[in-house]
Amino acid sequence: MDEQTLYPIYSLRWQVEILFKTWKSLFEIDDVQAMNTDRFYCHLYGTLIHILLSSMIAFQCRYCLYERYQLEGSEYKCINHARNAIVETKGYSLYHLSSLKALIDNIYQNIYRHGRKDHRCQHKSPFDVLNIAYKVHFRAA
Repeated sequence: MDEQTLYPIYSLRWQVEILFKTWKSLFEIDDVQAMNTDRFYCHLYGTLIHILLSSMIAFQCRYCLYERYQLEGSEYKCINHARNAIVETKGYSLYHLSSLKALIDNIYQNIYRHGRKDHRCQHKSPFDVLNIAYKVHFRAA
């Protein structure tokens, strides 16, 4: 395969690596202490629910950011903002609709301010590879 064909495929495959990096770095899914099997399953399921919830909120915020402003959010940064917000509220805000809305609004604002994808060295992102248009805002260094 030539370089022009291989790079887009590799770029999309890299998204899987980001997923595993997120699971290991942010949620420490690979860091498990010795424990009873039942307790392990509870820990694992709790972690997977946290990952699912954080990912769903982050992806929805990324979608809204793209739809409203044609800006691409970093998958890793967005999930980290969602995870941190859920951890800070200790999950209490998930039980009341008004608190949940405030939590999601807070996550969205943080993603809008701090979660944009960096475009180093003008490399193509998955949005570029899939021919999805977005505005690029480069910050002065």
